[in-house]
Amino acid sequence: MSMGNFVESIITNYGIQYKVERLGSVHVELGAQNELDGKTCLMFLPSADVKPGDWLENSSGNRYLAIDAEIKYDHKSPAYLQVTYQTASQANRETESKTVFNIQNAYGSIIGNNNQGVLNYMTEIENLKSKVEQENSPDKSDMKQIISLLEMIVSDKIPPSKGLFSKFSNVMNRHSWLSSAVASAVLSWLQSQI
Repeated sequence: MSMGNFVESIITNYGIQYKVERLGSVHVELGAQNELDGKTCLMFLPSADVKPGDWLENSSGNRYLAIDAEIKYDHKSPAYLQVTYQTASQANRETESKTVFNIQNAYGSIIGNNNQGVLNYMTEIENLKSKVEQENSPDKSDMKQIISLLEMIVSDKIPPSKGLFSKFSNVMNRHSWLSSAVASAVLSWLQSQI
């Protein structure tokens, strides 16, 4: 008896029904729980429609989140679909442990955890635009040109070069908040390029 026939026999004779939930739709597949290589998994017929991200629920109400679904072969023929999973409580704990950052202003900052950060130079530029719109200054059109130049740099339309903003040095001297915000955005962008 081949492995495929053996597994099919186990699933057909001893398997239980699992509701498979995906994007609001539900269908039923016959499967059996097994332990392979020290990992508990679910086995389904090779034709079963189970994909990573699906929620599976058995008749006892136990829920599982499919993490991986892989067809296993026996002599070049599909033998069964092996689905590794997390229990609902494991999946919920993982979701709850994710960090949420609620930050009003953090100019020039790298925000994140686990040595992974999100550079926020685009947010800085948007905040800069808003602030310029609220300004009541004769330099307003020059300020908008500075922001346009900054946007062209971060979108790789023009290369950053020495003296690029020198034309606007008087405006930037009069509005020190503008020069520090531009410098911060350029530094954040440069860090993302490394």
